Amino acid sequence: MLKNIILELNNALNRSKNSVDAHFSDSLSNAHARLQQSANLLDEKTKVLNQTANRLDRNFDNRFILLYSAIFIGLVAVVVLFLHFFVPSWDEIKQRRELAERYNIEVHMCTVDNKAKPCVRVMKKLCNYGENRDLCVIDPK
Repeated sequence: MLKNIILELNNALNRSKNSVDAHFSDSLSNAHARLQQSANLLDEKTKVLNQTANRLDRNFDNRFILLYSAIFIGLVAVVVLFLHFFVPSWDEIKQRRELAERYNIEVHMCTVDNKAKPCVRVMKKLCNYGENRDLCVIDPK
């Protein structure tokens, strides 16, 4: 009788051990599977984030290249416009030199109101010509 009780207790102990092992084994397997799925999902999200970061870097670089190019083109346009409107052409410079040589004019730079301006020698007594009476005869040398 005592042997039967011991056998039943051993059997009950083995069954409970097997039940606990099976239960924890299933739980551990499920936990491992879920962890593996989570790790795979994290890997995918990491790849997506890295691709997005790389794309943003390229877009940021492209914006700076575009900005610097626009600034450069704008500066070139300003220089060209300045040269076109404020610097006399070669023909105009030639024409002025020929005019000065034809009349044998001495052109000097005079300071008027702290600004350098071209001046020529005129005959003071031969002024008040023209429609507005603002012309004088040049004194050629």
